[in-house]
Amino acid sequence: MKKTKEESKATKEKIIEGALYIFLEKGFSQTSIEDIVKPLNLTRGAFYWHFKDKDDVFRSIIEKEHSQRIVSMKTILEEESDERTRLEKIMNNILDHFYDIERFRSFIKLRWFRVEQDPYKFSVPVTELMNKTTQSIIMDSLNSAKEKNLLREDIGTEETTFHLITITNGVYRLYFTGIEFYQKKENVKTMIYNYINLIFKQMNQ
Repeated sequence: MKKTKEESKATKEKIIEGALYIFLEKGFSQTSIEDIVKPLNLTRGAFYWHFKDKDDVFRSIIEKEHSQRIVSMKTILEEESDERTRLEKIMNNILDHFYDIERFRSFIKLRWFRVEQDPYKFSVPVTELMNKTTQSIIMDSLNSAKEKNLLREDIGTEETTFHLITITNGVYRLYFTGIEFYQKKENVKTMIYNYINLIFKQMNQ
């Protein structure tokens, strides 16, 4: 019986979701197509209907996580006009996405620690892509704040953007090392809030 578009889409999503955790468990280079389809009770034919190879699956995992993250941050840009509040919400969104969504944490762990084969093929490019998109969103908010004279005079928007990206990536890595401070989202949020507090002018200035 011919599958409907909805069924076909559901099967593709099932493969993407399942492959993420198989890659994480076995490592990308050690995972076979059979490793992916067997736990899902799917055939190799079903796999190849949707994907050329496991590289193609990994790219789909990247696209899914990247698009979901960016959509949520762009929503903040559209809904929040106050620059400081917008920046705080963007950074909170990044942290909430990491701490509250187990699948996203697994994705971060996978691309940094479990893609053993040619990291410049997957891990480095996707890190650069996600950083550049996030960087653009953060810098737009900072540039707007700078134009309105809301930032301290000695604050550069490009440098500050890089600081926030570096802090975020550092939090991700330190979380996986098991350091207790970074296991608690509220600790990290306080750290980010204190940093933002330093770069904006105080109300009485």
